[in-house]
Amino acid sequence: MLCKERMTSNHRQVVLVVSGEEFCTTNTVLEKSSWLLNPKIAASVVSNEFVTRDEEASTTPVRVSLNEHGIDLDPEFFRICLNFVRYQSLVCNEDENLDGVLLTAKQLKLSDLVRVIEKKMEDNKRSTEDLRRRQLLNMFNFTGWLHAETLKEVNYNCRPVQASEVDFSGLDLSFVQAPGEAFTGMNRSNFRKANFSNCRLYGANFRGADLSYASLRGADLRKADFRDTILVGADLCECQVEHANFIGCSFDGAKMDKLIGVERSTLHAAMHSKLNERPLATQKKWYSPWT
Repeated sequence: MLCKERMTSNHRQVVLVVSGEEFCTTNTVLEKSSWLLNPKIAASVVSNEFVTRDEEASTTPVRVSLNEHGIDLDPEFFRICLNFVRYQSLVCNEDENLDGVLLTAKQLKLSDLVRVIEKKMEDNKRSTEDLRRRQLLNMFNFTGWLHAETLKEVNYNCRPVQASEVDFSGLDLSFVQAPGEAFTGMNRSNFRKANFSNCRLYGANFRGADLSYASLRGADLRKADFRDTILVGADLCECQVEHANFIGCSFDGAKMDKLIGVERSTLHAAMHSKLNERPLATQKKWYSPWT
């Protein structure tokens, strides 16, 4: 599809051909871009015809095929990049593939657009994490005061939820003081890289779960069931572990400094058991609660 733009006599028309699709613009528009699309800079890189020394010398459009110069781009992503140059604003649908637009912007050396997209992607990530957290709170029917940013110093009443074999990877519930019975149905779920720092997980059931590289620093793990749990690279420092069951766990690379109540748990027995020498279970396909 050819993008139409009104031309004036002192604007040299430029037709950019991207993977067979034509985009019509002017030198004046392209001179607002950085590096590759800027005709004053790109003349020696792309084509000497890209620049017209005398803007009124010719009304014949300059045609430049980016593919012929080894620049292979997706036309849809290129359209967004060109519109950014035109309007100095990111114009795209909410469901647009920003990864593709970002790669295209990097290929065209559009540094301003790269910064805008990276910030938008970071904002989207924060929004997604906030939504996931709120969905989990709703799932457990948590009630209580919620600090919007940190969730610190919060106490909840909630109901236990049967959510085994669910993907909670990356979940951040640091400082949430939910009763441990809220987590009695979380066995065999994926908590890889989750954050349970300073949580009250008294009596929680994590049997057979994946807690690799998760942070449980300072958490209350008394009477928690960790049998057959993957704790590779997990941070258990300063945890209360009285009467917690760790039989069959995998501890490679786990941090376990300043534990409280170790002598009244199965931790030492588990670390010297042949059960924790068995190969880790292969990664399974987890059910996602966010969809």
